[in-house]
This record gives sequence, structure tokens and C-alpha cells, in this order.
Amino acid sequence: ARAPNSIFPTDKNNVSAWPAGLGQLTALGFRQHYLIGAEFRRRYMEQEPLLSPRYLPGQLYVRSTDVDRTLQSAVAQVAGLFPPGVGPALQVASQADRAVPPLRVHNLSDILSSLQLDALPSRYQPVSIHSVSPGDDMLMQTYLPEMCPRIAELESEQHRTQMWRDREDAEHDFLRALSKLVGMHLTLSSAALISDDLTCEQFQGLQWNEGITDSIHHRVMSIHSFVKHIAFGLPEFKRLVASAFFQELLLKFNEQIQGELPGEPPRNHRPRGRFALYSGHDTGIAAFLSALDLFDGTLPPFASTLVFELRRYPNATGGIVESYFVRVLYNDRLLSLPKCTADCPFEQFQNFLRSRITPDLQKACRLRHKTDTVRTDTEPAGTVQTTAAGSVLLVGEAWKQWVLVFLFGVVVGGLGVWSASRFSSSSSSAA
Repeated sequence: ARAPNSIFPTDKNNVSAWPAGLGQLTALGFRQHYLIGAEFRRRYMEQEPLLSPRYLPGQLYVRSTDVDRTLQSAVAQVAGLFPPGVGPALQVASQADRAVPPLRVHNLSDILSSLQLDALPSRYQPVSIHSVSPGDDMLMQTYLPEMCPRIAELESEQHRTQMWRDREDAEHDFLRALSKLVGMHLTLSSAALISDDLTCEQFQGLQWNEGITDSIHHRVMSIHSFVKHIAFGLPEFKRLVASAFFQELLLKFNEQIQGELPGEPPRNHRPRGRFALYSGHDTGIAAFLSALDLFDGTLPPFASTLVFELRRYPNATGGIVESYFVRVLYNDRLLSLPKCTADCPFEQFQNFLRSRITPDLQKACRLRHKTDTVRTDTEPAGTVQTTAAGSVLLVGEAWKQWVLVFLFGVVVGGLGVWSASRFSSSSSSAA
């Protein structure tokens, strides 16, 4: 969960109601993401040993959009994945004298006494979180008009359709009445700000202004969803918003299938690992679901999670055959791609995603400068010699979350997240 990005003029819950500031992750959001990380630890370390219980950099890759709340969401989720007590420690007490910086540290004796052999308090485990500048994130934020100008054109075109005009007529009287309650003139587009504010306040347990009811909230949320997702059904939109991420997903799956073993350096310096976590926004989750033809038009709730698992079929004798399938889970609900089973054969899954990939995304978006790009080559890498797998997790802010999990290994049961041996990738959103 997070604070609203803005508050309406007459809102009795002013900025002081949000101690960390507008648009920031709340304590509830930190807790949500920590619990997600703790559950992933149970699934992918304890139930199925995809990841080592202790952090190994080659197994995990974490990336976030360059926004405070998504970065913090990733930190909180990783804290659940690697809780206090599993972090680094000095090997022997004599190392304590060398583990002191060339800087005067006040109360050094007290600090060292409290640490004992722990490198950090409570043996905390830091994990690297990667990001790129907001204007260059084609992988996770292509849906933003400023990232892909063609998106802005598509949305503008939808605002001139009869469907848009009909909705404006249907909501005219409602928005006029609501404008008086919130102290600002509202249109279909600006109503989304009110929806965001009310949703955040409700989740935080704050009381709304007198006159604002659940029915008003539900109606303004419906308007918000209509405006935000107006272009999501367009085939061109689906290709634009998902091309880069689908390329990344297929690249990671193919690297695992082609035999890149855990611990080897990634090819062409691309991050691989067993588990990848991407922390982004609710719009990203909705956009990827739309590109998969699985979006139902409902705004993803706070800390939503989208998971992809790549698994190998076990044969009758318990060995492994070189046959793979993919599972997709959204908030733990198993989804089925169009014309495919829930356990979707990898080749069929790959062909479907390739049909949604635009070869030259920069050109299709009508960009004039180079931004963050995704490698498209998948070099052969031999055969898989182990049942170990990798995972990629796409996580979002406390508002929403993506989870991408790639899973390899002998899997008899059914589990899905973007995560582990099964090669797993997961995405979560904070919004």
C-alpha cells in the first residue's frame, strides 16, 4: 500500500495523514511486501530448493523502476526472502579489529560489542537492486506516454471515440455533483485522482469526507479503470507495452533450457540467475495481463503479484525429459493463455509471446533517442545437467506488484510464480 499521489482540495485527510509523504510506501505496504518475500522463501527455498537459504549473488537478480516506493517494495520483499539471521558474519573474532573503517567512529566499542560476529545488526542481508533512469526504462514502463509517444497517440485517439463520448455523457451529472464534494472540477480523466486518493485512504483505515460513500468510491473507481485502460484492448498497444519484457522473459527461459548452469557468468553480461524480481507498478501488471489476453479490466489491488514458472516434465521413472511447460499465476490464481492449457507447453507459450513482440520497439514507439534495450539473441549453451532451476521475480510497489518466476527442475506438483528450479520469474507492484 502507498500514500496517494495527490489529495483533493477539500480532503480532511491532508498531507499530515501521510508521514512519509505523498506517493510513498506506507508501513502497511512494507508489511505486505515483506510477507510476500517470506512466502517466496517458503516456496522456493524450503518447499522446493530453488534458491540457497543464504544469499548467493548469482542466483538472484532484482530490478526496480526508479521510484522510491518501488525500490522500497523490492527491499521489503527481499527482507522477507532473506530474513534477519541469514546475512554475513565474521569468520573469527580476531577479524573484528580489521573490520573498522579509516574513519573515527564514536562509541566503537559499544557497537562492536552489540554486533559480536554479525557483519550487520541482526545479521541483516543486503541485496543489490538494479534500476535505470525513469526516461530510459523501456523494459518496465513502456506503457508511459513519455516513454513511448505512440502510446500517447493511441490513448488520444480513444478519447475521440464514440465510446468515450458516451461515457462522458453517462457520467456528466455524477462528476458535476462529485466536483462540489471534492472542491475541484472533474472530467473523466481527472476523476482518476479522486479514485486513487479514496482507495489509499480506505486501505489506510482513514475516514472519508462527509458525503463520500462506498457507492461513490466504486463508481469513481470504475471511471478510473475505464480511463486508465482505454487502449489496453488494442493489438498495437499490447505489442508496444509488452515487447521488451516478453523478450526478457523468453531470453531467460531459453538460457535455462539451452543449458546455462547456475553459477556460470551470464552471456553478454545479461543478468540470469535462478530467480529474478522486478518491482514496478499496477499499470505494468495490467498491461502485461492485457498483452496475454488475460486482463479483466479490474484495477490490480495493492501488492499484486504476477508469476511465470518454467518447469520440466518428469518422466515415468522420476527422471527428466527435455520437455518444458509454463505456468502463469496472478495473485496465486492459475491462469490459462488463450488456446493453451494451464500447464502451457513452452513452445506454444513462446510462440504466443513472440506474436506480441514488436521487432523494432524504438521505431514503433516513434522514439528519437536510444533507451534501455533488451537482448534478443539466445545462443546455444549445451544441455541441462542439473535439476536446479532459476527464477525471475517481478515485484511492484505496495500499490501493486509484479512477480516473474522461472522454474526448472523435476516438478510433480503445481506451483506458479515467476521464480525457481522450475525457472521462475515474478513481478509485483506498489503502483
